[in-house]
Amino acid sequence: MLRAAVERPVLHGGLEHTWKEEVPEGDDFECSTCGKTKLDKNTYKDITKIYCNLSLRYSNSYTGGETIPTIDVYYDNKKLTKDVDYTISFRNDVNVGYATYTIKGIKKNGFKGTAEMSYRIIPRAIYACVSYNILGTYEYTGKPIEAKNYSVRLINNELNYNCLLTEGVDYTVTYQNNVEVGEGTAILTGFGNFNNTKNVKMTIIPAKVKAFAGKANGKNVTLSWNKSEEVNGYNVYRRTTSTEEWTKIANVKDTSYVDSDIKEGKTYSYAIEGYTAKDDKTYVGKKVEIEVKNTQETTTKPTTTTKPSTTCKKPTTTAKPTTLARFQTANYTVLRRNHSSQVVLHGSPAR
Repeated sequence: MLRAAVERPVLHGGLEHTWKEEVPEGDDFECSTCGKTKLDKNTYKDITKIYCNLSLRYSNSYTGGETIPTIDVYYDNKKLTKDVDYTISFRNDVNVGYATYTIKGIKKNGFKGTAEMSYRIIPRAIYACVSYNILGTYEYTGKPIEAKNYSVRLINNELNYNCLLTEGVDYTVTYQNNVEVGEGTAILTGFGNFNNTKNVKMTIIPAKVKAFAGKANGKNVTLSWNKSEEVNGYNVYRRTTSTEEWTKIANVKDTSYVDSDIKEGKTYSYAIEGYTAKDDKTYVGKKVEIEVKNTQETTTKPTTTTKPSTTCKKPTTTAKPTTLARFQTANYTVLRRNHSSQVVLHGSPAR
């Protein structure tokens, strides 16, 4: 009985190989099936002899993402085509320092070898960051004021990149004139991927007036408040409804004001704000509001509760029986009760 022949794999010895276009190391060709190599007898142009023209070789500013300049590659004064004559790759191309780009010749188009070159990424000026919300108004406290709830961002629309800077990593903040009412300054100083400085203005206004109160008597309302520091005077306002605009009724230097231009029995709202004039500007604090009804002044005494007595009462003593002392005169009988000054006269003659 004949058996069918079994087809076995044929080794590549003496057969046609499938040669790779390029070999990771050396200039020989390699078979993609068996790994055998053969000498590449073709003549290639050495890619290391290229000349590169960078759009910005020494002034590529930090962008928050990959910083890649436009690179034109020339060989023998002829501009080469990317991904046809050569490939290019980058590393260390984000942070400040020197980035490296690698150009590798493509054998299929007559180039071989690898060339490495570098370009510099420099810090971006902190004042070039496009978003600062450190600008704000702060109330006077008598102590140095530091900006709060702010952010500094670098926005790169081309890269669709929005970079939030970190205080202590990308910049530091120091302050000038940040205690008294007026204009203060926050100074941002960049480091690391940023440099230079950015001055941002801060406005310090008077603190809110404290202990604002009103007392009515039917004819007028007396307003009073505590004296505020760093204040030149006070603006007093009045209105009758919450939807009505405030009407300024007085500007005073003292800590009280009497409003007599009002009607009895009506309710009024009052507001007060401190202000400070400085450097040809006026800085106004936030309003403090109260509501007062103009009625006759009444004084309400605190309600008191009678407490049970803690003193023991003396026992009630039982009155002793009344005894009468008899005194006899010529015509009357005189009787007197014991322990008493009462005298009883009986009108019958004595016997």
